[in-house]
Amino acid sequence: TVSLAIGSHALERNVDDMFEILTDLQTAKWRGEEDRLKLLISRKAASLGSSVGSNGLQYARSLSAAQINASSAFANELTGLPYVALVTRLSKENAIEEAQSALSEIAAFALRPERVQRCRIACQSESFPAVERALSRFLGDIKPAAASPNATGSTLESKLKSFKPELSKMFITIPGQTNYCSTSVPALPYTHPDAPALFLLAQALSAGYLHREIREKGGAYGGGAVSDPMSALFQFFSYRDPNTTKTLETFVKSVEWATTPGSITSKELEEAQLRAFKALDAPLAPSSRGKSGFNTGFTDAQRQHFRDGLLACSPEDIARAAREHLAPAMKTSSAVAIIGSSEAAPRDDSSWIVRDPLGATN
Repeated sequence: TVSLAIGSHALERNVDDMFEILTDLQTAKWRGEEDRLKLLISRKAASLGSSVGSNGLQYARSLSAAQINASSAFANELTGLPYVALVTRLSKENAIEEAQSALSEIAAFALRPERVQRCRIACQSESFPAVERALSRFLGDIKPAAASPNATGSTLESKLKSFKPELSKMFITIPGQTNYCSTSVPALPYTHPDAPALFLLAQALSAGYLHREIREKGGAYGGGAVSDPMSALFQFFSYRDPNTTKTLETFVKSVEWATTPGSITSKELEEAQLRAFKALDAPLAPSSRGKSGFNTGFTDAQRQHFRDGLLACSPEDIARAAREHLAPAMKTSSAVAIIGSSEAAPRDDSSWIVRDPLGATN
């Protein structure tokens, strides 16, 4: 399900004003605010343009994941290079009216009483009654739609349902000598019995093989693997990497290493479990407690079941997960993205798509 999350925070004495501002979002037309909107778009375009080089790994991972499943493709449109290209175009073309129209349409469509699915409040216990009353007033002030939305044309939901993986190798050129690599493959969802084993496999691959081969031998600043059961993705990555071709080969060899009996020992399993629980049990700010369950819909019992699965794994379970799930996916369903130096772009290799950050063929 596609959803739009709207959040804010304020001191207790400003809660009513905060909700009043949120209510104004529904009817905001941005008329008379052209100069301000132009400035906001210009600043955002400048910030995003400079972020491609500094946040290259984030963009590379998003781009490779976008080729695997619909949710990742949607996330890439919202926060990846397509978003950079959109804001850059709006700024260059001074397309203020287009932005005004889009913002007003989104607000009118999304902020309707029937579309509010759930709300989350994080506050001190003694403040809760007052904040709850303010929230109730806010929900009551949201006006229903004056007319049914136009249902012609394709909708976002239909596009997500019709998504088909388009596996490819993409190279995005940027100035400088820095390279960021990512390979993504489909993995297992959170509730699958083997999802904990894949989660530990990523930890074992990172520390037991990829760090040595990519950083110590390959000269990159770092590299590793991540299993994301929420998105059903398994990703390999490296950053500030001078040997991208060798690194991509290393990703493949790491899976072969993991499937070899004896590669992952009891000691490596224990270390992987420690790192896994460190990631899962990272300290949270009070305002973030309960946020994960609110966003994902998973219950405490489901999360505990996943944790129990991590503790129950053996080295053989991890090797089996690599053999049964990761190895076949690497052979048939992998997508590659590199964001790096223009000089390193494989322009003579027809198996690669080479573009600049704004999507132009390079």
